[in-house]
Amino acid sequence: MAQQPTLTDLQLKVLRYMHAFLLANHQLPTNRQMCHDFGWDSPNAAQDICDRMEMAGALERNELGNRMLSASGMARLGVAGNAIGAETLLWRDALRDTPDVDITVMVEISDEDASEPVWPGWWDGEVWRDALGMEVQVVRWAEMPQGCGGARAHRARAEPA
Repeated sequence: MAQQPTLTDLQLKVLRYMHAFLLANHQLPTNRQMCHDFGWDSPNAAQDICDRMEMAGALERNELGNRMLSASGMARLGVAGNAIGAETLLWRDALRDTPDVDITVMVEISDEDASEPVWPGWWDGEVWRDALGMEVQVVRWAEMPQGCGGARAHRARAEPA
């Protein structure tokens, strides 16, 4: 397997920016938007950098000829496959820590026979309950993921660092 060309520091910064912009806006930034956000004099500067990133394999073209992040580009960011909006859940020990009362969280139940041991649930102040309100024995819990709407709702504007 051929080694991928190395991205420059600026190209990697642009790739991170494009990924964050995609998560927040569900589309890649235009050349004009990148020009504005990076303080470049001309959208041609964005075009030149994107062309070089495409040659390096970090970007590719979709069926319509529009720019998109490649699997290789996503891998350079540590994102598996073409996942967009991947989130990491922080699982907490239910014996040592509980969430605020009546807040919906993800719970892992201790039933070894359960075909799906992870469900939405909540701590009612005395016992754990599953999404149906049934009492369950919880091993771990995590805050609910934001999902794709979370990035949009928070308008996590992708400003260059």
